[in-house]
Amino acid sequence: FPVTIVLGQEIVSVQSALTAAGTAVLNLTAPKQTLVVAGSGGPVTLAAQCFGATAPLNGAEIVLIGSSDANPVRINRGTGAKEVSINGSFVELFLHQSITLKYISSLDIYIEIARSH
Repeated sequence: FPVTIVLGQEIVSVQSALTAAGTAVLNLTAPKQTLVVAGSGGPVTLAAQCFGATAPLNGAEIVLIGSSDANPVRINRGTGAKEVSINGSFVELFLHQSITLKYISSLDIYIEIARSH
């Protein structure tokens, strides 16, 4: 289960047991949230709809931060509903690497805003 901390208007959630073809858990009503992520027992590639099939708030900002070099989380580029449109074919989040996404309801997709490696 994720560990969640509320800091003012921002949610910080530690999700360190993500599984292959699984999803990360979003707070659907938070305008800004940070997910600290790692795979369960090794590298994992999340599902195409890596946050599930239910949309968060329009304009929600999601920052994902990797927490493990041994258990990185991979997100593949998608173009479908509730998928992630990123620069390149995929992103892998190792320790301290991050990607910032914004959900746009009129496009029904998460758009990459920034990345650090």
